[in-house]
Amino acid sequence: MTSEIKAYIDRIQAKVQHLNTMLVTERERSGSLLVEVSRLNEVVENQTDELKKLQSDYEELTAKLSEEREPVSAESNDLDVDALVKEIDFCIQQLKIANE
Repeated sequence: MTSEIKAYIDRIQAKVQHLNTMLVTERERSGSLLVEVSRLNEVVENQTDELKKLQSDYEELTAKLSEEREPVSAESNDLDVDALVKEIDFCIQQLKIANE
C-alpha cells in the first residue's frame, strides 16, 4: 500500500510540476500580450492624433479654398459686366455712326 501511495504522490507531483510549467508559460505569454497591447494602444493613439491633425488640415484647406473662390467669382462677374457694358457702348457708337 505504501508503494501505491508513493506512486500516487509522484503522479500528483508530476501533475503539479506540469501545471506549474504551464502557469509560468502562460504568465510569460500574458506578459508578452500585455506589452503588445500597450504597443498597439500607442499606435492607435498616434494614428488618432494623426487623423485629428489631417481632419484639421482638411477643414482649414477647405475653408481657404472656399474663401479664395468667393472673391474670384465676384471679381469674375464684375469683369463680365464691364465687358458687356463696353460691347454695348461700342454697338451704340456703331449705330450712331451708321445713322449719321
